[in-house]
Amino acid sequence: LLDYEAPLAALWPAFGAHGKHRITIAQPLAHMAGVPGFIEPIDPDLWLDPKACADAIAALEPLWPPGSASGYHPMTWGYIAGEIVMRAAERSLGTMLREDICTPLGIDFQIGTPESEHARAAEMKKPSQAGDFGEITPPRKAAFFSRWAAPVRGSTQWRKVEIPSANGHGTALGVARLYELYATGGLIGGARVLSQEGFDAMTKRRWKGDDLVLPFNVDWRTGIIGNSNRIYGPSPEAFGHSGAGGSVGFGDPVAGVSAGYVVNKQSHYIMGDPRSLKLTNSLYSCLLGAACSPSARSPSPWRSSRHCFSCCRKLTACCLRTASRCSAITSRSGAPGAPRLRGTPRACTTQTFCLAIIKPPCLASPMSLRSIRRRRFCC
Repeated sequence: LLDYEAPLAALWPAFGAHGKHRITIAQPLAHMAGVPGFIEPIDPDLWLDPKACADAIAALEPLWPPGSASGYHPMTWGYIAGEIVMRAAERSLGTMLREDICTPLGIDFQIGTPESEHARAAEMKKPSQAGDFGEITPPRKAAFFSRWAAPVRGSTQWRKVEIPSANGHGTALGVARLYELYATGGLIGGARVLSQEGFDAMTKRRWKGDDLVLPFNVDWRTGIIGNSNRIYGPSPEAFGHSGAGGSVGFGDPVAGVSAGYVVNKQSHYIMGDPRSLKLTNSLYSCLLGAACSPSARSPSPWRSSRHCFSCCRKLTACCLRTASRCSAITSRSGAPGAPRLRGTPRACTTQTFCLAIIKPPCLASPMSLRSIRRRRFCC
């Protein structure tokens, strides 16, 4: 078990350059290391060589005093996390995810996607405008606003290489199943994949405040975001992450529900895409209304309905305009992209979304599902 409070330089000596020797393992995983990207130009192909890129990140001088603030590390986070795992476990993060979690549990998600799966990958439609980050400060320039801030995406090499922060490939159902561990304290499908001690350390608050890269006040845990802004449902105890173009994954331990929302028609919203917010509101409307019927007079209907969520969960995947299961995989940047739907009309491949939820069986009755459909949560 890694000690998140230990200095990262003890595990990775080169990372201690330029005064970074006091940075703990937790701080870069909570986007507090001060290295959100490269200020000086690099060859964008460096991102496609994880070891060389990790070495270059280790040599960076931080853009702010490490540990004094957070600043989203959209690309560099994945190389730091990957190097930590490689040094601690002598396996890559993608290998560990595949061998220890996804293959045994039948989860359709991977980091480092073999060519045999590339035909399933959806084509992404980029947004027509950039997100509003406000003033382009040095941290924001390093993270997003340079020609070398990210590699060219979509090539065979890009899909094959492991970039934990940017190119996980999977279905919405795969995302929802992975986020189940945040709803259950480390369990997926009843199997423990993370110890309670590890779960508590991973979900411990590391920083809450105005982020130096994202134009938001962010509740950073160890790689995941606490739901203080209520974009992952009404429960402040939920954990989630938003991704490029509007995609979302979250797990709610109070409701006992997790969800993965993926799009291939990307929007310019940085976090809180209205599409995902409407779906999340519809989901909780069904959970709190049609399914559980809490008293309208209750001062806290959420608390009064908590008994509904203590039972076993079932899996379902719902796609707008089609009842087919989502079988295509999509690239993930922070959170996943959108699936191409196998066996569905071609028109569905460019503008649909797919949502998958792991839900309590109080939603399993036909009437409950019709209620969801009326809310355009599922077709």
